[in-house]
Amino acid sequence: MEVVLIDDGSDDETGQRLEEYQGESVRVITHANKGFVRALTDAIVRSDSEYIAIHGSGDIAKKTKIKKQSEFLDHNPSVGLVGCRRLVKFYGNKRNNYAIGQEFKKKFERGIISINPFSHGEVMYRRSVYEKAGGYREFFRYAQDRDLWCRMSHIAEFAVLGDILYERVTGRPGSVSGDIEKLMQQRFLSEFAVYCHCQRLEGKPDPLDSIGAQSALMRPRSKRLAQDLARLSVRRWIEGDPHGAAQLVAAGLSERVCLHTLFASFSLTRFSSILMPPLSAYLSTRRRYREEGGSD
Repeated sequence: MEVVLIDDGSDDETGQRLEEYQGESVRVITHANKGFVRALTDAIVRSDSEYIAIHGSGDIAKKTKIKKQSEFLDHNPSVGLVGCRRLVKFYGNKRNNYAIGQEFKKKFERGIISINPFSHGEVMYRRSVYEKAGGYREFFRYAQDRDLWCRMSHIAEFAVLGDILYERVTGRPGSVSGDIEKLMQQRFLSEFAVYCHCQRLEGKPDPLDSIGAQSALMRPRSKRLAQDLARLSVRRWIEGDPHGAAQLVAAGLSERVCLHTLFASFSLTRFSSILMPPLSAYLSTRRRYREEGGSD
């Protein structure tokens, strides 16, 4: 096994700390900032392993993750990508942690349209399938994983192991999940990846490959995306972020007017002035309690 650690132009002590791990099976690569996708692609090119696993910054992989996933791929040659059940942990203990993921092994060309069952850092995939699919595409600043999974789904089966082998931290300041603007970009790019996928399933050329970046403007408005933004807006409101909730519901209404977006808009308008003060007070008290070592 080879571990490749990338310092993509950090301006803190990240590079120095990574160098401490340099060794026979651990390689540290430091370079000026290239952006996540290009740095990721370069790291894969400079490695030669049969299987590839990307670890998310700030997340935690269980000790048995690599072993169990690699053994599963060894014994299931039809599977090109394997995930696992994961524990979602909220930065700052804002909400209860919860486990997510459903064990399966099957073709997922159609399933990937409605849901992305994987987080980027939980998966392990075959280099051969990655290369045949064309690798990551730099257009996708966010949702590059959803785009890659869509293209991989044409080539191989997917699987999810039933064990919880990965812990994903969400809501960190500056992260996609913790920044409304980044979160909306991620959702729109994810929907564009699905649009490209559906075009390929219909036997048509991939819009991004055949037309270029401007093909993103050709994506039809999506009820699925509008519903997703509406659900996110309600969740954001419950977590005590009315401004972020308003941005999300506005984006949802702009995407498509449907029952979900209308309900979210009505709920935020009708109940925010009544429920937000006591809800915010409750969340603040609960957060302090957990930070002081209490449990729910």
